[in-house]
Order: sequence, then C-alpha cells, then structure tokens
Amino acid sequence: MKFSGLFSRVLITFTLGPLVLAAAYFGGYWFLGFVALISVISFWELSQMALKKETIVTTGLGSVVILFFLINLHENWVAPLDVIFFSVPLFMFRELFRNKGSALSNLGATYLGLFYIGICTGSLVLIRDFAGFRDNQGGLFVISYIVSIWLSDTSAYFGGLTFGKHRLLERVSPKKSTEGFYFGMAGAVGSFFLFRWLFLDFLLVQDAVILGLTVGIVGPLGDLSESLIKRDVGVKDSSNLLADHGGFFDRFDSIIASAPFVYLYLKNFIEL
Repeated sequence: MKFSGLFSRVLITFTLGPLVLAAAYFGGYWFLGFVALISVISFWELSQMALKKETIVTTGLGSVVILFFLINLHENWVAPLDVIFFSVPLFMFRELFRNKGSALSNLGATYLGLFYIGICTGSLVLIRDFAGFRDNQGGLFVISYIVSIWLSDTSAYFGGLTFGKHRLLERVSPKKSTEGFYFGMAGAVGSFFLFRWLFLDFLLVQDAVILGLTVGIVGPLGDLSESLIKRDVGVKDSSNLLADHGGFFDRFDSIIASAPFVYLYLKNFIEL
C-alpha cells in the first residue's frame, strides 16, 4: 500500500512527540536530559554501525565527554572550547592502548561522533538557554523549530509519494525525490510563518523565510548524510530501538544537522 508507512509515523509522533515538546517547553534539566538522551544514544548507534566496518569507537569515554560538554553548556562552568581542548587529545592517548582495528579509522569514527553528534546537539541547549529570550520565548522557539522539522518531513513524505518522479540523490537514498524535497522546504517555510503569526512575533518576515529554508534544506541534508553512513556499512536503520521506525539517530538526524545553523542565525541576526 502506497501510504503503508503512515501508521508508524503517526504512532511515533503521538508517543515521542508530546514528551519532546514538553521537555522543550519546560526547559532546564528536562530539556537538557532530552538532548543528552538523543546525543548519547545516537553516538552509541554510530559506534554499532562502525563495528560493521571493524572500526571501534571509544564509546564509554566519548559518552562521558559528550555528557560533560552538554551539562557544561547549561551550567557555564568553563568555556566550551576549554572542554574541547582538554578532551580531544584523550582519545589519541586512549588509542595507544588499543590493539584492535585501524587506529586512523577508530579515531576518525570517534571524532565524527563527538563533533557531529555531540557538539551539534549542544546547539539545542544553546538555543533553549539563549540569553536574549524573555519569559518562555525560548521554549516556544524550540517547539516551533522541532515542529517545523516534523512538518517539513511530513510534507516531503506526502509530496514525494504523490508527485515524486525525479530522484534527489539516488546513490544515497533511492526513494527520496526532488519533488518531495521542494514540498519539504515549502512545509518548513510555511510552518515558521504560522508560528510567527501565533507566538513568535519577534521574527521578521525574512527571519521566517531564512529559518524555514535552513530547516528545509539542511534538515534533509542531515538525513541524507546519515543515509550515506548507513549505506556504507550496509544497514537499513541506525538501530531498532524504535521498532519499525529505526533508531534515535534516524529520528533526530535532521535536528542534529540543522541545530548549529539555527543557533548561529538566532545569535547573530535575530533582534529580540
């Protein structure tokens, strides 16, 4: 059946969705816990995929560093760069005492997880805790951003199934179409205009357009980047933790990729 995947998408949305949005709304340690959860589990999923290539990720130490990095962003104990400067050499030293696999591959996969997953998800903490937000603007902005990802994905899904004829990047993801990509981009831009009208009145028209385009373009690129890794190691999903819907890396790849861009635009161009 053409829309056979719809039920599982709806089921995941109505189970995980409210928990994610509640964490974003209340912020604090609730949201920090959510970010830490998707970051550490996604890092672990990457390590399991790397094993398919006989590559060993330093999962334990990496998880500790990611958790400390995220907590430090929230608590402001030391400058974030200080954490990076201190922790990066540790993995080189750890590899000295490992006699399995390729040192270069092991370190490459470990650093990929640390920087792409750990640091990029840290942008979510910075967005939620942004000092310029008043009252609960931070919670509403994060909710709008996350929902825009979902609406973009849904628009791309239906648009691709209904009108998709031209493959977007067939060697990476044969099912994704150019038409679906444009539907997803339109859904993201439209969602930011909707939220601007509802409660993000500090956004200018150009802010809604740029944020929507960021979500609509960078989000799918994040999804395709994860698909590239999965295709390289020969797996369909990053894990089966979410049953038929794959793993955490599968569900949050678009957010992981786009969060740094959203944060940098928020920090440098939005006037609150």
